[in-house]
Amino acid sequence: MYNVLIIDDSKLVRWSLKEMMKQDDINVVETESYDQACDCMKTQTFDLIFFDQEMEREKNLMLIEQLKKLQPKSKVILFTTIDNPINAKLFIALDVYSVVHKPFNTQDVKTMVIQALGITSIKNRNDHHDH
Repeated sequence: MYNVLIIDDSKLVRWSLKEMMKQDDINVVETESYDQACDCMKTQTFDLIFFDQEMEREKNLMLIEQLKKLQPKSKVILFTTIDNPINAKLFIALDVYSVVHKPFNTQDVKTMVIQALGITSIKNRNDHHDH
């Protein structure tokens, strides 16, 4: 079972990510604030964390560092609307797995999740395959 945490104040972003990852062996937890996420991280380990780094822009670098301390083995994918090469270098220094620019292509993010979790595919639990 893989545990994925979504930290984003946009209900639509959280919903679309959760729907994309609906699979029997992926458990998705969604939070709309960093404080809620911290509460979740105290009781659960996550393999992958999506973080909207613009939610708390003035302290986002500190929050990313905190994420990595609370969940050192988790891969962190940041969402942003700002294309800033200085931030990109900082994110690399903070060992961020990847940065996704909003609006994002769902298929690209799905591919990123597959790679980050080391799985072969995401098969929606509602898909039925007849052989």
